[in-house]
Amino acid sequence: MANKHMKLSTLYSNPQLFKILLGIISSLPLSTLTALELNFGTGEFAINQSIKPLFSHQITLPINTLSLSETHQRIGRGKLYYSFNLEYFDSDTLNKVTDFASKPLTSPIPFVGDSISDRVADYTQLPVPADYRMHGINFDLGLGYELLKDSKKQFGLGVNTGLSLPFMEVHNMKNTVNLLIELADRFDTEIKTYKLGAAAFGLYQLKPNLSLTLKTSFNLQTGQMENNIIGSGIELSGTYFTLTSQLHYQPKQLKGFAVNAGYTINQWDYDGTTISTPIGGRKIPSVMDTSYSSDNLFLGLGYHF
Repeated sequence: MANKHMKLSTLYSNPQLFKILLGIISSLPLSTLTALELNFGTGEFAINQSIKPLFSHQITLPINTLSLSETHQRIGRGKLYYSFNLEYFDSDTLNKVTDFASKPLTSPIPFVGDSISDRVADYTQLPVPADYRMHGINFDLGLGYELLKDSKKQFGLGVNTGLSLPFMEVHNMKNTVNLLIELADRFDTEIKTYKLGAAAFGLYQLKPNLSLTLKTSFNLQTGQMENNIIGSGIELSGTYFTLTSQLHYQPKQLKGFAVNAGYTINQWDYDGTTISTPIGGRKIPSVMDTSYSSDNLFLGLGYHF
């Protein structure tokens, strides 16, 4: 898998498919855009991150989401369709605990007779409270082909691409333990990844004015991470998965409008990456493992032009 991701990195350094799909949709006449949805959601964002032996944390934060989307729209009279979803997510700032590596009380200071890497093996993880906030943008853009369509149901397959920009802020660290490194007040992490994968769409008409849609996509992703302590330009690769189930209700009294309600899951998994961490005034090889996930319930309005 790592080799495949390395090959994809070359593609994404100049993300041609992303540009092609964006160009196709942006060139469509306004008459093709027949519906837009604005949804507000609330849920949770889970962070699972470690840079061994420096720190590890598993944190869940409540988030609010705002999204603008087109669930499924045919291009002209053919069977090709497109979709997009632009979502902004933001959490409250909450005080959580990160396990940072600390020197054992019996360790001499400075180290004598041992290498940095030898001493790291003896280090334990101690809790350090800090304030966390997670926010960012997630954009998905799809192009597909309808394989089935009748009066009650639709089904299509296609490709998905897009951009993810999660940003994690960690600040107000309490330096209550003797840490391996002299911690800054902030430990911020910014990730930018492009994604490319397969997508599927399904619709079932429950009643004349009520339908259920299901949309999912699985992608490979690659990009870079920046951290104010570890450094910038850290190459990342991994997978991205999304699943949305949604009800659309069109009241007869409000012509053109629709009420939307649904549930969305997003998962970002990044492969373990070898980096250099500043420990004890020197840099040693470390392994970084990161995964993010979010789930939220949303409610909103759509308008059919």
